[in-house]
Amino acid sequence: MFSKNINYNLRAIYKRCAMSVILIIFLMSSIAYADDMKIFPEANINTSKISWTIKYNEKYDKDTINGSTLYLLREKTGTKVICTYSFPNETTVVMTSTVRPIYNEKYSVVVTGGVKSGVTNEYIKTPGKKTFLVSEDLKIDSVLPIADTINVMQNEIPLLPQMVDVIYKDGSIGKEPIVWSAVSTSTIGEKKVSGKILGLSLYTTVTVNVIAVEYINNILLEYYPSLGIYLVQVEADSKVTGVSLNGLDMYYNENNNFQSYSLLTKGTTVTFNSYDATGKLLGQKKYLVEK
Repeated sequence: MFSKNINYNLRAIYKRCAMSVILIIFLMSSIAYADDMKIFPEANINTSKISWTIKYNEKYDKDTINGSTLYLLREKTGTKVICTYSFPNETTVVMTSTVRPIYNEKYSVVVTGGVKSGVTNEYIKTPGKKTFLVSEDLKIDSVLPIADTINVMQNEIPLLPQMVDVIYKDGSIGKEPIVWSAVSTSTIGEKKVSGKILGLSLYTTVTVNVIAVEYINNILLEYYPSLGIYLVQVEADSKVTGVSLNGLDMYYNENNNFQSYSLLTKGTTVTFNSYDATGKLLGQKKYLVEK
């Protein structure tokens, strides 16, 4: 909690700052309001800590967020830790380390003045640094199984959990980041996907259920006896940019409709393939010529 005097000073300093930064670590927040780099009080973390949330007091220029302007520093070696960045909103950045912190070492989140305001296009005036001691080495006893099945539509990307529940050696339960192996959703049905706890030789699995998508919504055949051919018309999903009938491309006829004239035989089964804009096969549909 800030005192009334601190709140008053902060409001006064706010007016002189083009952009400021708040480092959110667990439930604690610290604010830097100075032209020179602000050194925040040191804090403790454990070996499961890999993500940090940085909040600015106004919209930032996303193009200026990178490993040079916002980074995690391993103090023992003076080297930067490779991180990824996500952007929940226009004022928040989440920086995630690709490795786990090492027990009894120090790491620093460094926010430089190289980030620009997305409003004024000026560089921020409040660079900051907060150092963390890895004071607790959490030993994992087991990974709790994931009971829920993850449903995903065919050819879409499944939304897999980023964290899994684990039991530590002391009996406590926590969450750990996990990296999943690739999974193909081009075919329907259930698939087992393996995941590895970040930085450790611990694994678990999750079931992904790929649900078929009807990319071909409607098929209409009109027979011309005098010519002995069929006019075939297909209504497709909006994601479909190409359709073939028995391997031959159909013509696009606006409003997600495709058509072609074909020599078909009553009682036979034909195959429709649907494709996206890159030529990737989206789905296949078999159809019986009944008339």
